[in-house]
Amino acid sequence: MQFQIQANKIFAKDETEKLLAEITFPETETGTCTISHTFVDDSLRGQGIAGKLVQMAIRQILQQGKNISATCSYAGKWISQHSDKTVTVLQILDEDYGCEGVPDGEEPMCRILIQNKENSQKWIKLPDNYLTEHAIHEGDAIEEFFFLL
Repeated sequence: MQFQIQANKIFAKDETEKLLAEITFPETETGTCTISHTFVDDSLRGQGIAGKLVQMAIRQILQQGKNISATCSYAGKWISQHSDKTVTVLQILDEDYGCEGVPDGEEPMCRILIQNKENSQKWIKLPDNYLTEHAIHEGDAIEEFFFLL
């Protein structure tokens, strides 16, 4: 399934333009996107698509350096099931932008090495200002959904 990503919306349609899956997450207040709607066509239910949509939305929201909330019952349940688990921040590195510096219109990003309880490690990227605003440092435990990025 090919997902289309737009500002505050991820969706998929079939060849006849029928909507198959969708998640919306408008910015409801400055710095916070609210996952407000998740839809999966009956023909695709039970295949994990709604969870994948939530993960993709979370990834997009975090990469924008914004906070996450949910009024959609499915997304709220998914987040609560994953937010009680943590990963450890092992290392934080500033992105290397070379001598040109950060490109115009982009914000500085950091690469973060995280590890889950099973000792699986993964590098993720988050905006530098997100780390600063949320006081995330090496050695901190953060919510597991960051591990999905």
